[in-house]
Amino acid sequence: MLRIIQAARRMYVVCALSCFAMLPVAALAAPAHDDDDDDDDDVRPSAAPAEIVITAHHLDAARNTVEASLGATTFALDNEALESRPAGETTSIAQALLQAPGVAQVGKGAISVRGSQSGVQYRINNIIIPGGVADLGEQLSPRLAERIELITGALPAQYGLEVGGVVNITTKNGLYGAGGQLELYGGSHGQFEPAIEYGGASGATSYFVTGSYLRDDVGLASPDGSSHPAHDRTDQIEGMTFIDHVIDSQSRLSLIAGASNERFEIPEGPTDRSGPPANLPENPFNGGYMHRADQFGALSYLTSDKTRTLQISLFGRHSRN
Repeated sequence: MLRIIQAARRMYVVCALSCFAMLPVAALAAPAHDDDDDDDDDVRPSAAPAEIVITAHHLDAARNTVEASLGATTFALDNEALESRPAGETTSIAQALLQAPGVAQVGKGAISVRGSQSGVQYRINNIIIPGGVADLGEQLSPRLAERIELITGALPAQYGLEVGGVVNITTKNGLYGAGGQLELYGGSHGQFEPAIEYGGASGATSYFVTGSYLRDDVGLASPDGSSHPAHDRTDQIEGMTFIDHVIDSQSRLSLIAGASNERFEIPEGPTDRSGPPANLPENPFNGGYMHRADQFGALSYLTSDKTRTLQISLFGRHSRN
């Protein structure tokens, strides 16, 4: 697949090579047929994945009931919509949400919902990810998302009092689609970004991993608006993994872990170059560097029966600038 995208001052070329095989869920769910009248029908290894798929769907539906939406408005983007955007999945969650109604960008990467001064709460599979120094929407890649929901309006009390909106990300799951995808995205100013995602399942355990590396000669906005700022290179490495284990028909254990490491050069201002001085204050950080590292993780246990659904999560996040 070759797509040529022309934006302001940039021409991007996206080349993706994918080998993604969807599991035949309907076929797996059908019981194995054996014309033999032997009692060996009770032991059917080939039918075991069917029970896992059915159980996973049941537990996914139970997990969705944990999230109350009474009085709230939900805007959703599925994976197909994310891939259809001009830059595809080569953006951040925050940039993808800019097409949602009432969402505006404030600062680098951070978003505001309907002009609210309160922050945005991020959830992955209905697990709250604590805030840190940097905005989480800028750190997360749409490659991990099967579905992104933005919840606004009169939010129930369980979301807290200081919430301008809630972003709930449903991750891809290797149980429903085994395979991987390699992607290469590049453009002018030395932009180069290879990425990989892969998912699969083994028995009752499924997994999905994604990672990317970005190199760009224009990392931060130049102080004078120049399209070719000096000393403005950035190198960014990001990755995330999701592991899910179905314990039995009523419970599951899942782990989400992610990390990012970003390095930015501080661009030189106009006062550092030869020529007439500009009417701009000199940046004291000219020629310096900015480094930012984030790690987060969440371990969750979900149990559900006909009368109740309970989810217990242990999570943490560490940010360093």
